[in-house]
Amino acid sequence: MNPFKPIIKTLIPALIIATSLNAQSYQFDFEPTLQRMSRDVRTLASDSLMGREPGTPGEKMAATYIEKQFKQAGILYHPQLKDYKQQFCFNKSFYGDSVWLAIGNDTLFTYDHLYQTHYTVGDTISGTLTNISLDTLKKIIKNDETIDYTGKIVITNLNYIDSIVDKELNTSKLIQILANQNCEGILFYRTGSFPDRIWSHSTLIEKQMPVAYIARPSIDTVFNYLNTEATLAIQEPVKIAASNVIGYIDNKADKTVIIGG
Repeated sequence: MNPFKPIIKTLIPALIIATSLNAQSYQFDFEPTLQRMSRDVRTLASDSLMGREPGTPGEKMAATYIEKQFKQAGILYHPQLKDYKQQFCFNKSFYGDSVWLAIGNDTLFTYDHLYQTHYTVGDTISGTLTNISLDTLKKIIKNDETIDYTGKIVITNLNYIDSIVDKELNTSKLIQILANQNCEGILFYRTGSFPDRIWSHSTLIEKQMPVAYIARPSIDTVFNYLNTEATLAIQEPVKIAASNVIGYIDNKADKTVIIGG
């Protein structure tokens, strides 16, 4: 197994660790360390980096800065990499009118009502809004029941993943299972204390389709239109190339130390 996976979200803390290391002895030099920490925080938080969003010039400038600090601290790059950078890609999420759902007399838009997900494809589809209960979902997953959802935009609760005893079940697998039931598209939502977010997963989905997430304030509105015709439109996602910066201290200790930014 690869000893590190994207995305390592320790940008500033990792750099603070890196600037605290002496290349020869790895001993702390307290006062200079505080000065370097302050400099690193100011640099990475500066307006000139424009928030360091992945795929932007600001991210590239931040990566170059972190690489330079790693080199000065005597930190090597990981043996499995050709340099300090670990490349990865992701689908950019959109705001504005990138997702909209027309149902009855209401039209719901991003960002207050709907979220585009990392799993989606861009398309405009129509179908009858159909809710999938926990009991029905369990039967579908266990292959106890096959339902043809042709012409349906299905709605289901992501919390159900935690209610079904299946260690391999995740969001991408659930989407594939529902896609195999021939639905036109999927609307997810959450209840309880879960945040309004779908975490991406590295598993590839063979049969892709429009997938959106209903924000909590709009769940009741959507459910008021169950079993009625709706149109879901999602802008085609844009694949963004970005990178982590990975530093590798050594493999002489009991536990190898890898820090990323």
